[in-house]
Amino acid sequence: VDLNWSPDDTILASCSLDNTVHIWNMSNGICTSVLRGHSSLVKGIAWDPIGSFLASQSDDKTVIIWRTSDWSIEHRTEGHWGKS
Repeated sequence: VDLNWSPDDTILASCSLDNTVHIWNMSNGICTSVLRGHSSLVKGIAWDPIGSFLASQSDDKTVIIWRTSDWSIEHRTEGHWGKS
């Protein structure tokens, strides 16, 4: 479970155990998008410094880069990550 504000503090992204990322418009508190693409719980999210992209990382060992203009997938990386 993670929460992260957009760089301009207008959008809140949240993730949880349901394998999705929710996008919240904080001017009205409404969920405007639900991002689906992971097959397991989403553990973390992070914005790029100007807010054009949002990255999500899942227990399924994928990272998805979402384009914030339309919430489509810009890039998907799959890998086998070991403990460091």
